Amino acid sequence: MVRILSKGLLAAVAIIGILAFGLFITKELLKEKVEGAEVDHNLSKIKVAVVYERVTDGMVTNRSVEDVISLLKEMGVDFVFRGWWRWTPCPNRCEDLPSSKARMRCE
Repeated sequence: MVRILSKGLLAAVAIIGILAFGLFITKELLKEKVEGAEVDHNLSKIKVAVVYERVTDGMVTNRSVEDVISLLKEMGVDFVFRGWWRWTPCPNRCEDLPSSKARMRCE
């Protein structure tokens, strides 16, 4: 009985140690990504802000995402507001769409 408990305790300690190590590594990697990107979250430094709804919609304006990025860089934009704005939430599956016509187009 004591051996079973000690083996179980040892296994639990090992699992907790592995999880803690994984969490530490993940935290360090995320910190490196943010520091490497040099993101400044101070809104008072924003000089040029735009409202550009539907950045990824090539149907209305016939622009690709690369075209939009190039355009925003040329304008010196610091902040894009509502870049992926939608009036309704984007569904995760075709079955979640409201109409049968939309579901057929999705599939």
